Amino acid sequence: MPRVLVVYQHLPHYRRDVFRELESTEGWEFHFAAGASSRDPGIATMTATDLHHVHVLDNVWLGPFLWQRGLFRLLRQPWDHVILLGDVAYLSTWAAAAELRARKKRVAFWTIGWHRPESGLRRRIRLAFYSLADQLLLYGSDAQRLGAAAGYPADRMSVVGNSSSAPPTNLEEDDARLAEIDRALSEVAQPAVGAVIRLTSRKRLDLLIDAVALLEREGGPRLAVVLAGDGPEATPLREQARALGVDLHLLGPIYGERALERFYGTCLTTVVPSLAGLTTLQSLKYGRPVITHDDPMEQVPEYEAIRPGSTGDLYVKGDLEDLAKVIAFWVNQMQVAPAEVAAACREAVQDGWTPAASAFRIVEALAGERAAEPMPVPFANRKGCQ
Repeated sequence: MPRVLVVYQHLPHYRRDVFRELESTEGWEFHFAAGASSRDPGIATMTATDLHHVHVLDNVWLGPFLWQRGLFRLLRQPWDHVILLGDVAYLSTWAAAAELRARKKRVAFWTIGWHRPESGLRRRIRLAFYSLADQLLLYGSDAQRLGAAAGYPADRMSVVGNSSSAPPTNLEEDDARLAEIDRALSEVAQPAVGAVIRLTSRKRLDLLIDAVALLEREGGPRLAVVLAGDGPEATPLREQARALGVDLHLLGPIYGERALERFYGTCLTTVVPSLAGLTTLQSLKYGRPVITHDDPMEQVPEYEAIRPGSTGDLYVKGDLEDLAKVIAFWVNQMQVAPAEVAAACREAVQDGWTPAASAFRIVEALAGERAAEPMPVPFANRKGCQ
């Protein structure tokens, strides 16, 4: 039975379900190693009982650089494959991969990969780092295409997709918080668009406010904007909406299944003007289409789950009028054919962006049967529920 060690900086909750799927793979034994907690308090971590085989490392951070104490002692165990996070700032990963390759052990990097074409020193450093791995496990096909263009061997890259986990039960909202959310949503008088998202400038949520204001000025539908999350842009967005007369509702962060169901029951369409990320998969899972921009060089892999014209759309980056037009179209679609749109959204997730699908492709890649294209891959041979 092949033994696989998966090394992370910490064990984020959003990876819980794919890690569990890996553990349940018949004929494979997966172990996980990571620091005890996240540097980012906004990222929920797993509990000690979420996985069967967990090895705790001591994370030593020097600014953005990481060294994981205890990793090399753990690597002395007889592993058939070691999966490391492909982050160039993790110094212990450089050393661990080099040592494993010298010992003829199989090394894979699990990484987002390339965002855009690179040149000069950045290109050389990335290629040197990735050359330490036998294989890259990439989230999306854009990264695979860019990697091949950069000169990385195509037969050493596999697209494994990405996925989100069910909300953590320890962050489930209590009845008082749910009542607060219900009160806030009851004040939404118009059809609503928005997102469950961290409120940061990189998401360009200011463009969402501008587009909704533009629609009303030009005689389009009057819409409310509902955002669930926190972050440094909360106050600027509130001030912008007030100045433009946009009906903005900021709910604060929500996590649990009941709260998310309430949010997506109110919000017709998810709009993330840039860097849609895992919000895309969550929204599609709840049957809500997603709108983001069309520039793959300024996107993250999850946007590939959007099927333009079916489960959302890609507006022309930088074109506010196009964003407004696309929002109006999907608000109308959700009013005239909500069941059909919701079914298409959920199907898009099932076709390649579930924990089961990602785990299947990871195991397939380790076994030497590389899957380059997303496809529906339910586990045909599973252990019992663990």
